[in-house]
Amino acid sequence: MHLLATEGPLKGLKLDLDVGEDWIIGRDPDQANLVLDDNSVSRKHARLFKTDEGIFIKNLSETNPVEVNEITVDEYLLIDGDRIKIGNSIFEFFEFEEEVEEEAPKEEKPEYETIYEEATKEEKLVEPFITEEATFVLKVISGPNSGAEFGMEKGNVYILGKDSTACDIAFNDLSVSKQHAKVEIDEMGVVFIEDLGSKNGTFVNGKAIKEKSVISTQDLVYIGTSSFLVLDQKSASETIYTPGPIVEEKKEEVVKVEEAKPEEAELNWKKQTIPYSHLIGGGVLVVVVFALFLSFFGLLRPRGVELAKNEPAKVIKKTLEKFEAVTFSYNPAGEALFLVGHVLTPVDKQELLYNIKELSFVSQVEDNIVIDEYVWKNMNDTLTENEAYRGISVHSPKAGRFVAQGYVQTAEQAAEAWEYINTNFPYLDRLENRIAVDEILKAQIGSMLLAKNMSGIVFKLTAGDLILDGRYDEKKEKNYDKLLKEFKSINGIHTVKSLAIASNASSAMLDLSSKYNVSGLAKQKNKNVTAVINGKIIGLGDNLDGMKITSITADAILLEKDGVKYKISYSP
Repeated sequence: MHLLATEGPLKGLKLDLDVGEDWIIGRDPDQANLVLDDNSVSRKHARLFKTDEGIFIKNLSETNPVEVNEITVDEYLLIDGDRIKIGNSIFEFFEFEEEVEEEAPKEEKPEYETIYEEATKEEKLVEPFITEEATFVLKVISGPNSGAEFGMEKGNVYILGKDSTACDIAFNDLSVSKQHAKVEIDEMGVVFIEDLGSKNGTFVNGKAIKEKSVISTQDLVYIGTSSFLVLDQKSASETIYTPGPIVEEKKEEVVKVEEAKPEEAELNWKKQTIPYSHLIGGGVLVVVVFALFLSFFGLLRPRGVELAKNEPAKVIKKTLEKFEAVTFSYNPAGEALFLVGHVLTPVDKQELLYNIKELSFVSQVEDNIVIDEYVWKNMNDTLTENEAYRGISVHSPKAGRFVAQGYVQTAEQAAEAWEYINTNFPYLDRLENRIAVDEILKAQIGSMLLAKNMSGIVFKLTAGDLILDGRYDEKKEKNYDKLLKEFKSINGIHTVKSLAIASNASSAMLDLSSKYNVSGLAKQKNKNVTAVINGKIIGLGDNLDGMKITSITADAILLEKDGVKYKISYSP
C-alpha cells in the first residue's frame, strides 16, 4: 500500500507504506521519515500509523490542516481511494498494489524519455522559424502564439509544450502542459500526433485523441487554447474546390427541348404578353430571395461570431473581479479552466471555486492558487525557531504581496535575518523588506533633533515606540510639532509619545549647575569677561570640558557643544 500524489507540485511522488508501522510526514528531514519538498507543508505535518483496523492518518499541522476528501480531519481511518490534501498536493491512498497497476497514469512512457533524448541531439534541434529547406510547417492559427510558424522535417520527432527547456516547439499558453503532445513525421511524409498525458488533452477537429493518430494538412489540432495546422510546403497545394454543374449536359437538354418544339422557337418573343399573375409571382419571389439574402449575410457577420467567441472569457473575468491576484486561461474545446495566482485566506479560495463551479461552460478546473495565509504563517513558524529573529514577522496586507517587518539591534543582524528569510521564503519577488535596525533609528532621530536645534529634548526608543522628554523653546513649537509628524513617518516607528514641555530659551538648555560651581566674575568695560568655575579662571570663548563658553550673564554662564546648549546658573 502507498500514497501517490495525483495533483499539485509533488504530482507523481509515491510514498511507500509497506515497510514500518508508524510514519511522520513533513518538510523537515530531521523530524519526518516521509519528507515532502513543499513550503506549504509543515515541518511535522501528519502522522500515519497501522492498527488492526487499518492505517490511520492524524493531523499535526495548525497552519495548513490535513484534508481527506475535501474535509478537514484530526484523525481518520483511510480506505482505498481516499484523496488526502497535504500542503498544496493531493495524494490518493492505494491499499492494493494491483489496483495501482491498473490505474497508474501513463506519465512515464518509455518512448517519452527517448523522444526527449532524441530531441536534444544536435541533429534533431529545430529552429523556431521557417527555412527554405523545411518540408513541413507547423502554423499556429489561434492562441497566444497566433501567427507563429515552425519548420519541420521528415524523419523527426517534435515535442510540443510550454516548457522551452524540454520542448522543441514552445507555446506561451498557461493551458498547455509542460510537455503536452508529440508530432512525428516519418520518412514517407506521414504526420502523426500523440498526446503525452496532458491535463487538457489534445483534440483533432474537435475530437479528443486517446492514442497516436495520423493527421492531414486540413486537420485542425487544439492543445490548450491554441490551435495549429501542419502544412506540407513542398508538395502541390491541395485544392479545396467543388466544380460547378456540367453545362454541356444542360445544353443538350435545351437542344432537345428546342427540337421537340420547333414551332415555339419561331415565335417572336417581343410580341408575347406576360400574364399578370406571373408578374405578381415573380415580384414575390424576388422579395423572398432578397430577404433570405439579407438574413444569410447577417449570420455571416464577423462581429456576432466574435462576441459569441469571447463571451466565456468575459464571464470568467467578471467572476474573478474580486480576486485581483488571480489570472486564468480557458480552453473552450475541452471546457477546461486553468487558474493561477494568490488569495488571502482559505475562505477566499473556497468562494472563488464556488463561483467558478456555477459557470455552465466550465467542466473541469485546474488551479495553482496560493493561499497567502498559509505561506506567512509557515514562515513565521520558521522565524520563531531562531531566537535571534523572534522580533521579525511576515504578513500579507493584500493578495500576492508580503511584508517582513520587526526589529533587530544592529545592521549586521538585519543582514543576517534577511539572508535567513531569503533561504526559507518561496516568493521573494513579492516580499517587501521593512525590518528596522534600532541603532540606525536612534542615530536618525538624534540627527533630526540636532538639525531642528532641539538640544533640550531626550528620547527613548523601544521596539518601535518613541518617547520624547525634556524642554524646547516655546518659540519653536511649530517646528517641534512638525518634527513629531516626521518621526511618525519613519519606517520602524509605530507610536510617538511626547512628554516634552515648551519653555523659554533659557530653561530649554541643559542645566549643569549641580556639576559646576561659579565663585567669582571679572568685568571689563562693565561686561563680564571671565569667571571662576570650580576654582579655574575661564574666559569668554574658552572651553570647559569640551564646551565653549558663549556668554557670561549676571546669573548664568552659557555654553555650547556640537549644537547642544548648556547653562550653569549661580547666585551673584
